[in-house]
Amino acid sequence: MKIDFLKLSLVFCFLNTIFLSSSQTNVVFGERENSMNQTAVFFDREGKIYPDYFIADSSLQNCDASLTKWYISHSADFEKIAKLYNCQFTLSDEPSISKLNDSIMSFKIRYINSLTKNNLGLNVLVHGFRKSFESQSNDRTATQDFLFWDELIETRGKHNVPSLKVYWDASYDCCFSTNSAKNDSLFEMFEQTYKRADTVGLALRSLLNKLDFKQMNIIGHSLAAKVIQSCVYNVIPNSIPGLAQNRVNLCLIAPATSGGVSWVNYLQRNSSIPSKDNVRLLILYNEKDFALRKKDNKFGLFGPGANKYGSTRLGCNKGHEAQKLSLYFAQHFPNSSLKLVDCTKLGRIHSSRFYFKSVFFDEVIAWIEP
Repeated sequence: MKIDFLKLSLVFCFLNTIFLSSSQTNVVFGERENSMNQTAVFFDREGKIYPDYFIADSSLQNCDASLTKWYISHSADFEKIAKLYNCQFTLSDEPSISKLNDSIMSFKIRYINSLTKNNLGLNVLVHGFRKSFESQSNDRTATQDFLFWDELIETRGKHNVPSLKVYWDASYDCCFSTNSAKNDSLFEMFEQTYKRADTVGLALRSLLNKLDFKQMNIIGHSLAAKVIQSCVYNVIPNSIPGLAQNRVNLCLIAPATSGGVSWVNYLQRNSSIPSKDNVRLLILYNEKDFALRKKDNKFGLFGPGANKYGSTRLGCNKGHEAQKLSLYFAQHFPNSSLKLVDCTKLGRIHSSRFYFKSVFFDEVIAWIEP
C-alpha cells in the first residue's frame, strides 16, 4: 500500500491537540497567586499538598517537582513554612515533612468546611492528563478549564454550591510527531502519570473524607477518573477511611481508565457502607474519542490503541467495556448506583469543553442535583 507522507504528517498535526507542551514534563504550582488557595487544592506528583507559600517553580523543577525533595534541599524555607502551620521543626527530614503535610491538610480542611454555613453541598472538580498551569501555545490551562466548568455548572444547574478545584501534577510535554521514538516517550509519560494518579487519589481522599458537606459532587474529565477511583475505593491497599458523606456523586466524563479488574474493590473503602450505597457513579463514554482510543484524529489508524500504556478501555467502550462494567455492578454491587451515558454522537473530540457544552452534560447536572 502506497503511503502519502504529506497526509501522514497532517495526521500527526491533529494529535498535537493532546500532546503539545513545554520542555518540562512535570507541572508545578509554586508561583500561584495567593487568591487561588481559597478555592483550590494543589498536589505534587507524590500526593503532597502545597503550602500557602511562594516557591520558585524553577527550584521545584530542579528537585524533580517533589515537595519532599524541595523541603530537604531548602531547610530554612521548610522551617518558615512549618511555623506558618504551627509546627516547630528544625530538621527537614521525612518524618517532619510528613507531619507538616498533615498539618497543611488540616488547615485546608478547616478552611473548606467554612465555605458555607449550611454545609449542604460541594462540587469537587478534577482535571485530567497533560494540563498545564501556565499558558502554553494554544492549549487551555487547567485554570481556564475549571472556570469554564464552574460557569456551566452554575448556569445549567438549579443550585449554587461552592466548588473546590483539584490541581495535580498530570504532566505536560511536547509533541506527537513523525518521530516514533519521541511518540513512545510521550505514551510512556502517560503511563507514568496513569500510575501516579492512584497516589494523588489517596491524598485527595485524606482531604475529602474529613469534610462536613452532606453532599459531595466529584466531577472529573479524562485521567481524573483514575484519581477519583483511588479517592473513593481501594484501588491499592491502604488504611485511609473512605468518604462517608450522605451522598457522593461521581461524574466521570470521557474517563481515561479501564473497566473490569480495576473496579472489583469498589466496596472496599475502609468505612461502613449504608444498605443503599452513598456513592453513585455516572459515566459518560464516547466510542470515537480519539484520545481514549489512542489513535489519530483523522483516520483512526495510527497509535498504540486503548490497551497499551495504561488502559483507557472504559472511556471509549472498547470491547463493550462500559456495558460489561454495568453488568458487573448489577451482579456484585446491587445496592450501588451506576448510570452510563453514550456520548459517541460527539465524534472524535476529547476536550472537556465539548463534553461540557453538549446536551449530554444535562445528565451530569441531573445527577448532582440534591
